[in-house]
Amino acid sequence: MGIWSWLTGREAEKARAPVVVPVPAPIPVLAVGDPVGALPKPVPVDVPVPAAKAAISDFSAAMEFILRPDNDGQPYHHDPRDHGGMTAWGVTAATWAAHNRQPLAWATKERMQALKREDVYPVYLKGFWDANNCDGLPRGVGFVVFNMGCGTGPKPAAIILQRLLGLAEDGRIGPVTLAAARAWDPVKLTKAYTDACLAWYKLLKQYPIYGRGWSRRATQAGEIAGRLAAG
Repeated sequence: MGIWSWLTGREAEKARAPVVVPVPAPIPVLAVGDPVGALPKPVPVDVPVPAAKAAISDFSAAMEFILRPDNDGQPYHHDPRDHGGMTAWGVTAATWAAHNRQPLAWATKERMQALKREDVYPVYLKGFWDANNCDGLPRGVGFVVFNMGCGTGPKPAAIILQRLLGLAEDGRIGPVTLAAARAWDPVKLTKAYTDACLAWYKLLKQYPIYGRGWSRRATQAGEIAGRLAAG
Protein backbone atom coordinates (compact mmCIF):
# COMPACT_ATOMS: atom_id res chain seq x y z
CA MET A 1 0.00 0.00 0.00
CA GLY A 2 1.40 3.42 -0.93
CA ILE A 3 1.90 6.22 1.59
CA TRP A 4 -0.97 8.26 0.13
CA SER A 5 -3.41 5.32 0.23
CA TRP A 6 -2.37 4.52 3.77
CA LEU A 7 -2.89 8.09 4.93
CA THR A 8 -6.18 8.41 3.06
CA GLY A 9 -7.58 5.35 4.82
CA ARG A 10 -6.35 6.63 8.16
CA GLU A 11 -8.04 10.01 7.79
CA ALA A 12 -11.23 8.97 6.01
CA GLU A 13 -13.14 8.39 9.23
CA LYS A 14 -12.07 11.76 10.66
CA ALA A 15 -13.34 13.66 7.64
CA ARG A 16 -16.97 12.50 7.98
CA ALA A 17 -17.92 14.34 11.16
CA PRO A 18 -18.35 18.11 11.54
CA VAL A 19 -15.78 19.92 13.64
CA VAL A 20 -16.53 22.71 16.10
CA VAL A 21 -13.87 25.41 16.25
CA PRO A 22 -13.77 28.90 17.77
CA VAL A 23 -14.15 31.99 15.60
CA PRO A 24 -10.64 33.42 15.09
CA ALA A 25 -9.78 36.72 16.73
CA PRO A 26 -6.86 38.98 15.76
CA ILE A 27 -3.48 38.25 17.29
CA PRO A 28 -0.64 40.77 17.48
CA VAL A 29 2.80 39.58 16.42
CA LEU A 30 5.07 39.65 19.46
CA ALA A 31 8.52 41.13 19.21
CA VAL A 32 11.37 39.15 20.73
CA GLY A 33 11.34 39.76 24.46
CA ASP A 34 7.69 40.79 24.69
CA PRO A 35 5.93 39.12 27.62
CA VAL A 36 3.29 36.58 26.72
CA GLY A 37 0.91 38.70 28.76
CA ALA A 38 0.95 41.18 25.88
CA LEU A 39 -1.39 38.87 23.99
CA PRO A 40 -5.02 39.87 24.62
CA LYS A 41 -7.29 37.07 25.72
CA PRO A 42 -9.75 36.11 22.97
CA VAL A 43 -13.40 35.39 23.59
CA PRO A 44 -14.02 32.21 21.57
CA VAL A 45 -17.45 31.53 20.11
CA ASP A 46 -18.07 27.95 19.00
CA VAL A 47 -19.77 27.59 15.62
CA PRO A 48 -20.23 24.41 13.54
CA VAL A 49 -18.20 24.34 10.34
CA PRO A 50 -17.68 21.63 7.71
CA ALA A 51 -14.95 19.16 8.57
CA ALA A 52 -11.63 20.09 7.04
CA LYS A 53 -10.12 17.49 4.73
CA ALA A 54 -6.73 19.15 4.68
CA ALA A 55 -4.93 16.97 7.23
CA ILE A 56 -3.65 14.44 4.69
CA SER A 57 -2.41 17.04 2.22
CA ASP A 58 -0.86 19.13 5.01
CA PHE A 59 1.14 16.17 6.32
CA SER A 60 2.20 15.30 2.79
CA ALA A 61 3.25 18.90 2.12
CA ALA A 62 5.16 18.94 5.40
CA MET A 63 6.97 15.73 4.49
CA GLU A 64 7.89 17.05 1.07
CA PHE A 65 9.45 20.04 2.81
CA ILE A 66 11.19 18.02 5.53
CA LEU A 67 12.68 15.56 3.05
CA ARG A 68 14.03 18.13 0.64
CA PRO A 69 17.76 17.57 0.01
CA ASP A 70 18.63 20.87 1.69
CA ASN A 71 16.69 19.85 4.82
CA ASP A 72 16.56 16.22 5.98
CA GLY A 73 16.33 14.53 2.59
CA GLN A 74 19.62 12.67 2.92
CA PRO A 75 19.66 8.85 3.01
CA TYR A 76 22.52 8.79 5.52
CA HIS A 77 24.32 11.58 7.30
CA HIS A 78 26.76 11.76 10.18
CA ASP A 79 28.32 15.01 11.32
CA PRO A 80 30.55 14.43 14.39
CA ARG A 81 29.69 17.94 15.61
CA ASP A 82 25.97 17.15 15.68
CA HIS A 83 24.80 16.01 19.11
CA GLY A 84 22.06 13.95 17.47
CA GLY A 85 24.56 11.54 15.95
CA MET A 86 23.97 9.69 12.70
CA THR A 87 20.70 10.17 10.86
CA ALA A 88 18.89 8.78 7.84
CA TRP A 89 16.21 10.93 6.19
CA GLY A 90 16.38 13.17 9.26
CA VAL A 91 15.63 10.34 11.70
CA THR A 92 18.28 9.84 14.36
CA ALA A 93 19.52 6.42 15.40
CA ALA A 94 17.92 6.94 18.82
CA THR A 95 14.55 7.76 17.26
CA TRP A 96 14.69 4.80 14.87
CA ALA A 97 15.58 2.42 17.70
CA ALA A 98 12.78 3.79 19.91
CA HIS A 99 10.27 3.52 17.05
CA ASN A 100 11.16 -0.17 16.73
CA ARG A 101 11.21 -0.66 20.52
CA GLN A 102 14.86 -1.59 20.47
CA PRO A 103 17.91 -0.40 22.44
CA LEU A 104 20.07 2.27 20.85
CA ALA A 105 22.80 -0.24 19.99
CA TRP A 106 20.32 -1.96 17.64
CA ALA A 107 20.37 1.06 15.31
CA THR A 108 23.74 0.28 13.76
CA LYS A 109 25.37 2.21 10.95
CA GLU A 110 24.39 -0.58 8.56
CA ARG A 111 20.73 -0.42 9.60
CA MET A 112 20.68 3.37 9.27
CA GLN A 113 22.29 3.22 5.84
CA ALA A 114 19.67 0.68 4.72
CA LEU A 115 16.73 2.97 5.59
CA LYS A 116 14.59 4.01 2.65
CA ARG A 117 12.61 7.22 2.33
CA GLU A 118 9.27 5.44 2.73
CA ASP A 119 10.48 3.72 5.91
CA VAL A 120 10.51 6.96 7.87
CA TYR A 121 6.99 8.20 7.07
CA PRO A 122 5.41 6.28 9.98
CA VAL A 123 8.12 7.64 12.30
CA TYR A 124 7.34 11.23 11.36
CA LEU A 125 3.59 10.66 11.46
CA LYS A 126 3.43 9.01 14.88
CA GLY A 127 6.44 10.53 16.58
CA PHE A 128 6.17 14.13 15.40
CA TRP A 129 2.90 14.97 13.57
CA ASP A 130 0.52 13.02 15.82
CA ALA A 131 2.65 13.62 18.92
CA ASN A 132 1.86 17.34 18.70
CA ASN A 133 -1.72 16.90 17.49
CA CYS A 134 -0.91 18.77 14.27
CA ASP A 135 -4.17 17.58 12.67
CA GLY A 136 -6.05 19.57 15.30
CA LEU A 137 -4.05 22.79 14.98
CA PRO A 138 -5.09 25.46 12.46
CA ARG A 139 -3.72 25.09 8.95
CA GLY A 140 -0.22 26.47 8.77
CA VAL A 141 0.26 26.39 12.52
CA GLY A 142 0.43 22.60 12.47
CA PHE A 143 3.00 22.83 9.67
CA VAL A 144 5.44 25.05 11.58
CA VAL A 145 4.96 23.16 14.86
CA PHE A 146 5.72 19.91 13.03
CA ASN A 147 8.81 21.36 11.35
CA MET A 148 10.12 22.71 14.64
CA GLY A 149 9.44 19.42 16.39
CA CYS A 150 11.45 17.53 13.79
CA GLY A 151 14.49 19.57 14.76
CA THR A 152 14.02 20.01 18.50
CA GLY A 153 11.73 17.17 19.49
CA PRO A 154 7.95 17.49 19.93
CA LYS A 155 8.01 18.82 23.50
CA PRO A 156 10.08 22.00 22.94
CA ALA A 157 8.02 22.75 19.81
CA ALA A 158 4.83 22.48 21.86
CA ILE A 159 6.22 24.63 24.66
CA ILE A 160 7.04 27.45 22.22
CA LEU A 161 3.41 27.46 21.08
CA GLN A 162 2.07 27.35 24.63
CA ARG A 163 4.35 30.21 25.64
CA LEU A 164 3.02 32.32 22.78
CA LEU A 165 -0.54 31.58 23.84
CA GLY A 166 0.13 32.33 27.50
CA LEU A 167 -0.68 28.79 28.63
CA ALA A 168 0.91 26.38 31.08
CA GLU A 169 4.06 25.04 29.41
CA ASP A 170 3.68 21.30 29.84
CA GLY A 171 4.80 20.41 26.30
CA ARG A 172 1.58 18.52 25.54
CA ILE A 173 -0.77 19.88 22.89
CA GLY A 174 -4.19 18.84 24.13
CA PRO A 175 -7.70 20.34 24.17
CA VAL A 176 -6.70 23.54 26.01
CA THR A 177 -3.82 24.37 23.66
CA LEU A 178 -5.86 23.44 20.59
CA ALA A 179 -8.76 25.67 21.63
CA ALA A 180 -6.43 28.59 22.34
CA ALA A 181 -4.63 28.19 19.00
CA ARG A 182 -7.90 28.02 17.07
CA ALA A 183 -9.05 31.28 18.62
CA TRP A 184 -6.38 33.30 16.80
CA ASP A 185 -5.84 34.40 13.24
CA PRO A 186 -3.79 31.46 11.87
CA VAL A 187 -1.70 33.65 9.56
CA LYS A 188 -0.57 35.89 12.41
CA LEU A 189 -0.08 32.99 14.80
CA THR A 190 2.06 31.20 12.21
CA LYS A 191 4.20 34.33 11.81
CA ALA A 192 4.53 34.80 15.58
CA TYR A 193 5.51 31.14 16.01
CA THR A 194 8.16 31.38 13.29
CA ASP A 195 9.64 34.49 14.92
CA ALA A 196 9.68 32.71 18.29
CA CYS A 197 11.54 29.75 16.75
CA LEU A 198 14.15 32.04 15.23
CA ALA A 199 14.71 33.67 18.62
CA TRP A 200 14.87 30.30 20.39
CA TYR A 201 17.55 28.98 18.04
CA LYS A 202 19.84 31.86 19.00
CA LEU A 203 19.90 30.58 22.58
CA LEU A 204 21.42 27.22 21.60
CA LYS A 205 25.12 26.48 21.99
CA GLN A 206 25.41 25.09 18.47
CA TYR A 207 23.85 28.15 16.86
CA PRO A 208 27.25 29.41 15.60
CA ILE A 209 27.64 26.12 13.70
CA TYR A 210 24.13 25.39 12.47
CA GLY A 211 22.26 28.64 13.05
CA ARG A 212 22.22 29.79 9.45
CA GLY A 213 20.69 26.51 8.26
CA TRP A 214 18.19 26.37 11.12
CA SER A 215 17.08 29.93 10.45
CA ARG A 216 16.75 29.38 6.70
CA ARG A 217 14.63 26.30 7.24
CA ALA A 218 12.40 27.95 9.86
CA THR A 219 11.88 30.98 7.63
CA GLN A 220 11.01 28.87 4.59
CA ALA A 221 8.66 26.71 6.65
CA GLY A 222 6.97 29.86 7.92
CA GLU A 223 6.46 31.13 4.37
CA ILE A 224 4.84 27.87 3.25
CA ALA A 225 2.75 27.71 6.41
CA GLY A 226 1.60 31.28 5.92
CA ARG A 227 0.22 30.37 2.50
CA LEU A 228 -1.55 27.33 3.96
CA ALA A 229 -3.02 29.45 6.74
CA ALA A 230 -4.27 32.05 4.27
CA GLY A 231 -6.12 29.29 2.44
